[in-house]
Amino acid sequence: MDSQSAVSGQGGQRLPALRQDLDLYPGPRNQDGSPTWTLHDPVRNLFFRIGWLEFEILSRWRVGDADALLERLESETTLLADTSHVDALARFLVLNQLVEARGREAIKGFCERAEAGKQRLSSWLLHNYLFFRVPLVRPQAFLDRTYPYIRFVYTRGFAYLVLLALAVGIFLVSRQWESFLFGFSYLFTWQGLVLLAVSIVLAKVVHELGHAYTAIRYGVKVPSMGVAFLVLWPVLYTDTTEAWKLASRRQRMAIAMAGMGAELVLAVFATLAWSFLPDGELRSVVFIVATTTWVITLLINANPLMRFDGYYLLSDAFDIQNLQDRSFTLGKWRLRNLLFGFNDPSPERLPGRTQNFMIAYAYLTWVYRLFLFVAIALVVYALFFKVAGIILLLVELAWFVGRPIYREVKEWLGRRDQVRWNRNTGVTLVLLAGGLLLLVVPWKVQLSLPALMQAPEQASLHAPVASRIAGIHVAEGDRVSEGQVLFTLESPENAHQIEVTQQRVNMLRQRLARRQANERFLEESLILQERLVQAVTELEGYRLEQAQLRVTAPIAGRIADLGSDLRPGRWINEKLLLSRVVSDASPMVKAYLDETGLARVTVGAKGRFYPDNPDLDPQPVSVTHISDVNVRELDDLYLASVYGGPIGVRSGANGELLTVDSLYRVSLESPRQQMSLTHPQKGTVRLAADAQSLLYRLWLQTGMLLVRESGF
Repeated sequence: MDSQSAVSGQGGQRLPALRQDLDLYPGPRNQDGSPTWTLHDPVRNLFFRIGWLEFEILSRWRVGDADALLERLESETTLLADTSHVDALARFLVLNQLVEARGREAIKGFCERAEAGKQRLSSWLLHNYLFFRVPLVRPQAFLDRTYPYIRFVYTRGFAYLVLLALAVGIFLVSRQWESFLFGFSYLFTWQGLVLLAVSIVLAKVVHELGHAYTAIRYGVKVPSMGVAFLVLWPVLYTDTTEAWKLASRRQRMAIAMAGMGAELVLAVFATLAWSFLPDGELRSVVFIVATTTWVITLLINANPLMRFDGYYLLSDAFDIQNLQDRSFTLGKWRLRNLLFGFNDPSPERLPGRTQNFMIAYAYLTWVYRLFLFVAIALVVYALFFKVAGIILLLVELAWFVGRPIYREVKEWLGRRDQVRWNRNTGVTLVLLAGGLLLLVVPWKVQLSLPALMQAPEQASLHAPVASRIAGIHVAEGDRVSEGQVLFTLESPENAHQIEVTQQRVNMLRQRLARRQANERFLEESLILQERLVQAVTELEGYRLEQAQLRVTAPIAGRIADLGSDLRPGRWINEKLLLSRVVSDASPMVKAYLDETGLARVTVGAKGRFYPDNPDLDPQPVSVTHISDVNVRELDDLYLASVYGGPIGVRSGANGELLTVDSLYRVSLESPRQQMSLTHPQKGTVRLAADAQSLLYRLWLQTGMLLVRESGF
């Protein structure tokens, strides 16, 4: 009798033979107190958790006949079972390849499943290019050999030593707090960067050894250690799958937590070592280990929404095995009942609080994964050249975001004949109709643009040369006219140069007059004449500098930013700002529009400028000009993100600020204000824009993105 025909559950038929290499271990008790067992497939290193009934059935599986097995089960235990239980278990064993393949049909079935499990290279890359593992070593022999030497780290004495090191390290650091805050200053050398890279690798090795040695402590084998690539970023990993053999939740949690614990211990001793090391690269590296690496580890590994250490800790803490898959099933069940009122029975019987927790966990994980996969798609897009980046971005979004949504919607459509009109379906239809209207109906909305209001003209005043203030003739806020003297400066060096140069000019003129009277000195006269011209030129330059020491207003306006510490007799240099003169003319507004709004705004559009300063009132504005060419370099520093502004910028090759997005400058005019605008005012312009649906705007934005980034 082959295994395929034996799973029908019909009385009198033979049961498929179990594989002889399977192992069975006691498992943790369920929440209701019933025992469990763990079935281990050593060939694929897979583990299956079975309950009391399944264990008792498997214990009598060698009977070979379903009816005989049920008779023995009824006579030897208090459990109640029928052929459906035996049939379900037999199907589970066959589908998971836990039975011996006997007969042509059985072997054919195994071959078909193996062939179906094979993936083409393109399919494998699609599933695994974001995350795949490369085993490097089989560490079991090394771990067994070295474990006796590190066993002391699991003792209470070592725990007290760590606490003492922590207390002493914090105390010593607190006495050098200012130095500690600047402990990374030596990293900005190639030696420091090399040491930093080595220290990070060592910290991660300690993390993985923490998992491995803790597994050895509890008798769990570690078949491999290696490197996993997460979005092409290498991270170390340790295979502790065999921790499933452990019946103790506390031991499994200890293995999952050991990596983070090892890095925390390393950080404690790094904090202590920092106080004893001299300034240099090594001290900066120890600072990084003490403050940064373990924080990043906790943020990533302790996250329970991904299958890292935090997930297994959460699963064991609540004693919920296979937490994500079971939670996702419950989440879909609850969502379908809420949307369509299917009233399907719960996929599994659980206490109410446990069920609600798992459903909430499923929804949180879905939201987190949505943002995570979108972020990963953007990272993948950025890592490759434009065309490949766009293709991979679309594939990423379609496969990991669109595909699960498509499958669920397909399930809903497949069950449309089961939908009955009720309160749930009514609310769902209203929400669906509202969502569609929001997408397709053109809405008359305003555009919000980052903007800067400032005077049309302004001038910064500086000393022409290093000089001393002789007089200040204006005060903050004074109205001045063009050409009015604002500051009088004096330069003793300039006056000295004028005096010396004037004497040289007089001397050269006298010598030239004497030589010209005698024809024998004609050649020397030509040289003296050339020197005289040069001296006269220098004298004019010094006199021009002296004239510039009378600082005048280049435009009419008001005085702003007059230095409060300026006084007669103070020496100043060319870099010191004396004041600014700001025009009294009607202020101008510059705003920046992205590509999606370019087709929705026209010259003459009305709006209002809302300054960030709450003391200023909003001002009506109208569009006077829209640039035809996008802005590459941002001149308005107030709006740059590096200075706290809303426009994203990056540094160019020469230090200029280049806009991250494609933006177009919009000029707007505003009526004259009652008070002078002496300083630029950052704010937002809200403009009335042509109506467009959200769907159309999304289409335009996608098209522009594809055209721009593909380089067409």
